[in-house]
Amino acid sequence: MPITNFIGWYVVSLIIIIIFLFAYRPKGVAQNNVLFSIDYFLFSLYFFILAKPQLFTPLGVATLLP
Repeated sequence: MPITNFIGWYVVSLIIIIIFLFAYRPKGVAQNNVLFSIDYFLFSLYFFILAKPQLFTPLGVATLLP
């Protein structure tokens, strides 16, 4: 289902953010950058939840294209 795939990309992006910021981040990265990345992810997820009814048709059409 297209919505499940779309949510899957959000989960993957959250995992990438966590790995980069806490495991591979450079020593000079400030705490504000960590909070910004997490806030950016949560804001985009909140927007997706609000826009979900309007996304069913376009995502369905996009996955059925040859």
